[in-house]
Amino acid sequence: MKIIYLIVFMIFSTINVSVSQEINIGHKDSLQSINLQENRPLSIYLPPSYYSKPTQNYPVLYILDGDYNFQYVSGILELQAGIAENIPEMILVAISGKGSRNYKKNCKPYVHGVEESGNADQVLEFIEKELTPYIDSKYRTLDYKILAGHSIGGLFIINSALKKTNFI
Repeated sequence: MKIIYLIVFMIFSTINVSVSQEINIGHKDSLQSINLQENRPLSIYLPPSYYSKPTQNYPVLYILDGDYNFQYVSGILELQAGIAENIPEMILVAISGKGSRNYKKNCKPYVHGVEESGNADQVLEFIEKELTPYIDSKYRTLDYKILAGHSIGGLFIINSALKKTNFI
């Protein structure tokens, strides 16, 4: 009878350990922005081959509203690049939206006389002049960068494209 209790105890102990393990995708970082005068949290995903192919450089996908979009976008990249091989492997940099109110302000362009206009030009300058050089210095990147956003982040992307920046 003692053996049965011992076996049951060991089974439940093993189940508890396997259920409580965390799954981590990527890592957290941050960059103090002179332009925005704030610390901007980032989430970084490196492709599976990043450490096994030390001479390979990668394109970079920058996404807005990184607090909400990082996990599923990194999963899509893992599936489409690593498993299905439909796209090249790439580095993902998710820029924190810093909350809904700040995110909306960061995505809207400034319009003189409009009370709820934003600071999209400053955010774009942060991405171009601070974030991109930071990522390029820290990781093996190609000169192939993609900036993506959805919903109000799409407004930011359209505004950036209209500014004819070298980024997009």
